[in-house]
Amino acid sequence: MLIDDEPLKDKSQEETKTRGLLLFVVLTVFAQLLIMNPNYFNTLLEQEVKEAYPALGETKWINLTNRTDEAFTFVLIDSGFKDRYLDKITRDTENPNPIAKKFETLLPLAHRFANNVQVVIYQFIHRAGLMMDWFWLLVPFFIAQIASAVYYWRIRAYSFGTTTKARMLILKKFSKTILLIGLIYFLIPAFYPPASPYLPVLMLIGLGVLMKKQIKTFQKFI
Repeated sequence: MLIDDEPLKDKSQEETKTRGLLLFVVLTVFAQLLIMNPNYFNTLLEQEVKEAYPALGETKWINLTNRTDEAFTFVLIDSGFKDRYLDKITRDTENPNPIAKKFETLLPLAHRFANNVQVVIYQFIHRAGLMMDWFWLLVPFFIAQIASAVYYWRIRAYSFGTTTKARMLILKKFSKTILLIGLIYFLIPAFYPPASPYLPVLMLIGLGVLMKKQIKTFQKFI
């Protein structure tokens, strides 16, 4: 009996594409840490944090910034990450070795890298907290999506026909796209800060709609 290996090839190709995209994101972030001006990066982040104020309101914004500051201090200072790693790569060397002296020319790049790492950490924590705040506001939306999907799925469980493979592949691609956008959102600077506070809403709504579609297309009862 011949075995159809097309599904295996498709799966392998998808995994290769996924790894390639993840590698691209990692390299982009690393390049960003080495190239971006720390002052400009920090200014973008400050504007982004300020833009969250009208989006969340005073009370939620104050709570978000306090939580972000506390988490940032814990991750960077209390954990020893700054002292053990960031401070070491930016420390002047007293080694008379010519090779060690050559590395001193890389100190400006090391300082830029260390400063940008701190900005990215604060950015990540701030956006994660912002997304959680939006998530709790959208809980009724998620409940409605799940309830609607389950109701639709129960109706289709006793009807003829099934979901096509093409439709399932489209849903899978959309899911990966949203996850990739989410990963980029957490790591890439907000070059247009006014839009940044609302991106988590769009991503969460997209995930909610996809979750509904996935539940609706679960294999039916026989």
